[in-house]
Amino acid sequence: MKNNVIWVDFTAKQKRKSKLKKVFLSMLKNITSFFHKFKKDNKTHGDKKSVL
Repeated sequence: MKNNVIWVDFTAKQKRKSKLKKVFLSMLKNITSFFHKFKKDNKTHGDKKSVL
């Protein structure tokens, strides 16, 4: 019984961690793409592309 409770807690922790990791990775991706876009805009002198 005690083992089972610990296992459930462990899996919940893992799920939470993976969710955070996904969010973090997506944020990182957005930031890097933003910087790339910024560099590109500077090179083309404000040739704007859609934000989305």
